[in-house]
Amino acid sequence: MKKILLIGLPGSGKTTLSKKLGGIDIDDILTGEYENLGEFIKNNFNNGEDFLIKEGEVVRNTLENTNSKIIASGGSIVHDIKTIEYIKENYENTYVVWLHNEDLTRGTNEEQRGVVYPAGVSNRSELIKLRIPLYASIAQYLIRTDLVNENECIEILKEIMKDFE
Repeated sequence: MKKILLIGLPGSGKTTLSKKLGGIDIDDILTGEYENLGEFIKNNFNNGEDFLIKEGEVVRNTLENTNSKIIASGGSIVHDIKTIEYIKENYENTYVVWLHNEDLTRGTNEEQRGVVYPAGVSNRSELIKLRIPLYASIAQYLIRTDLVNENECIEILKEIMKDFE
């Protein structure tokens, strides 16, 4: 079964759209009983790199083993080489939709959201500059969430999912 994997920066709408379409949010799988992803990361990982590896494992496992048609990835999966390679090798089963909003201030509650900076990145601006080309390198479709509203995004994703039936 083909699945849609939503990628994008924090605040781009991955979780909201996935949940409205009955999908899975990787952050929910990761956090379990924790209140938010930031708390989960703080209590379970010595460094951000370990979290990035774990997040990638969960994404790959979910893509392999779920029947859900739509999955909201963690925004940082693009930093895990194994996950990027897996996605590219499995384009026939995974359709990658990049949700992008030019208002790059959205989703800035980084502590609660659990935003992890990879080695060598020290602030949000550097993170955005690093991630945008990474998202572009694996995306098969782009939705500018600053140009279409939530309902229009849902309709676009429903149209894409029709092709999977």
